[in-house]
Amino acid sequence: EDAHWNARANAAWSLAQVGAKGQRGHLAELLVRRSKGRDWGFACALAFAVEKLGGEGGREVLLRALAPESISARNTGFTRIAVRAVGELGMAEACPLLKVAMDHPEVFLKKEAFRAAASLKCRDVDVHRSLAAGLNARVPSVRKEAARALHTLTGYEFETLQQWQKYESTRDGNSLQSP
Repeated sequence: EDAHWNARANAAWSLAQVGAKGQRGHLAELLVRRSKGRDWGFACALAFAVEKLGGEGGREVLLRALAPESISARNTGFTRIAVRAVGELGMAEACPLLKVAMDHPEVFLKKEAFRAAASLKCRDVDVHRSLAAGLNARVPSVRKEAARALHTLTGYEFETLQQWQKYESTRDGNSLQSP
């Protein structure tokens, strides 16, 4: 009930991490009330908590948070919570939606999306291409996260976009598989 959204979000996330299944009903009730309002960061953390604790209804909220129109209209801190949540929950259906977060100019959102794509073992070609574009980023930590994610997904180590392009040209179209 704290006045600050991030305090509420951290509390919900923490309850999920410690496995507070006794709070699932209360968190699910809060999610229903908060997922339609302006308290989007809290709603994303609630969605994670509800799903992590075995409830239902959180996946839809998280996927809606990653929709392109939602990402462009919301605080990137809220979106980062959703991106991290889908990665930790193993929501592979979110892979195509991660591309928008990967292409976003906000560095922390971009890096969180790279980590989620690697965690989810995303095989979407457009996601891989967005990761490869990260190899040309001006910020060294973005390049490092992109290289790490591509290594996880392909088994190869890339340092430059040109290396990736050579790799991609040897692959068969839409399926980028590990060696």
